[in-house]
Amino acid sequence: MSIKRARITSRLVATYVGVKERDVDFWRAGITVPHGAQCQRLSQLLGVDLSWLCLAAAPVVREYGHRVL
Repeated sequence: MSIKRARITSRLVATYVGVKERDVDFWRAGITVPHGAQCQRLSQLLGVDLSWLCLAAAPVVREYGHRVL
């Protein structure tokens, strides 16, 4: 959502973060999440707090192990 709000392309994000554009598309679709240095670079690009971005991007696991995106 932050990428959409920033009105930047997946290609720009991929170039800045150092990943393939497909990876960014997967993040945007909720299929995968950025990790480590990717998350840090992404927070810099988007101008959002790193801890907020990492916590907001992490999947929530319910008591019985069901994954919620």
